[in-house]
Amino acid sequence: MRQLYNMCIMVTKSFFVLLSRTYPYPLQRGIADARLLILAVLFFISSCTTTRNFAIEIREPAKITFPADVSNVVVINNAASPENGDSVIWVSASALTRGIFDEEFFSETMMYLEPVRRDTAYLEIRQIPNDIKQAIYTTTGADAIISIDRFLLKYTQKVNKSVNQMSASYSFVNAKTEVNITYSVYLRGKEKPLTSFVLQDSLFFSSEIIGDSTFLYDILPNALIEETAIYIGEKAVPYFVPTWEKVERKLYTSLEAKMKEAFAYAKANKWTTAKEIWLQLYDRKSNPKTQARLANNIAVAFEMQDDLHKALEWAQKADNAPYISSLTEGIKNHSLLKLQLGN
Repeated sequence: MRQLYNMCIMVTKSFFVLLSRTYPYPLQRGIADARLLILAVLFFISSCTTTRNFAIEIREPAKITFPADVSNVVVINNAASPENGDSVIWVSASALTRGIFDEEFFSETMMYLEPVRRDTAYLEIRQIPNDIKQAIYTTTGADAIISIDRFLLKYTQKVNKSVNQMSASYSFVNAKTEVNITYSVYLRGKEKPLTSFVLQDSLFFSSEIIGDSTFLYDILPNALIEETAIYIGEKAVPYFVPTWEKVERKLYTSLEAKMKEAFAYAKANKWTTAKEIWLQLYDRKSNPKTQARLANNIAVAFEMQDDLHKALEWAQKADNAPYISSLTEGIKNHSLLKLQLGN
């Protein structure tokens, strides 16, 4: 923005230098032409508009709505695994538990440290037996169970070995980790799950690596598999609790004194004052593009003051389709979020 500001000032000065050279005696050489040139300069100054992007956090409702009386939850491992292959499930369960805990939505978030199943039929999904559910509720004091019912993970890796110009050997590795998890939610006193869903994703890794066979075929795969387990656990968090998400907003400013003043107030989080200036300017301006930019700024100010309906009204005046969509979604989510937060 500073570079554009300097450029606008430099070009503006050049206009005035040209004006003084062309019309050393405006009264004698054509006042009308001089005025036209001055108007052109002023128009140029007003057109030096810049966009400032900034991030805000908005709270998104959870995809699953728990009953209001659910205060404590426990994450359990109800997935079978191949022989000696369940450690990655615990890694993912731990990441999920930590993510839910960090959102501070439930009074208590726990992880049950005993596996529910002891078999190796990892393709099968089985509901938790009633006696085991009751034992978990009694032991933990949980009102709801978040169960990992199946955990499928596939790791593939291609290694191409080569030698560089310095005669040093290296390997180019292409790896892919695919994961598919089935989750269920149980409520105390209910036999069947409240809901079940599947979450799946893939992670890719490509790099040139200098390392021996132990690193390539043991250390690296295990590290990538663990990273995938953590990633998918964290990705599941928004299903169970409201989360904060970063979204990008933009403000328009220019070299005009009032626009600079309003932007300074917005930057200082004084949105009411900034909005008043933008509203005054909106009423004075007649250029549709300038009004649209001011309407966008006013919409952002209303959003920052949690008045989403007014923000949507001004975003529509700005004809900003992505912003309109975002605000519409936010208004729709607001009622659900209030329900989940007990407001």
